[in-house]
Amino acid sequence: MPEITPVLILEYYGAMNLIAFCIYGFDKFLAVRGLQRISERSLLILPLLGGIFGAFFAMKLFRHKTAKRSFNRGFTIVSILHIVVILLVYYRHDIGIFVPVF
Repeated sequence: MPEITPVLILEYYGAMNLIAFCIYGFDKFLAVRGLQRISERSLLILPLLGGIFGAFFAMKLFRHKTAKRSFNRGFTIVSILHIVVILLVYYRHDIGIFVPVF
């Protein structure tokens, strides 16, 4: 099993954000043409897996899903959950500060 390094984590987040951006853009492409769309559940999983910024920028750039309140509420909840998990991973209880754990 490969060692988890800061570079590997950055590569993962970079890839997830690029994937999220592309999939949100593709869903907008499908929407404009009236074709079968990607489910909202699938779109909300991407930020949870690390594609928060890619999904957010795609929503703003393509003006996609920005008017749908239920989706925006779900996006906000998923983003907050992801940020909380990141903070928990980096929090050192013994010294009371946030530090990298690797």
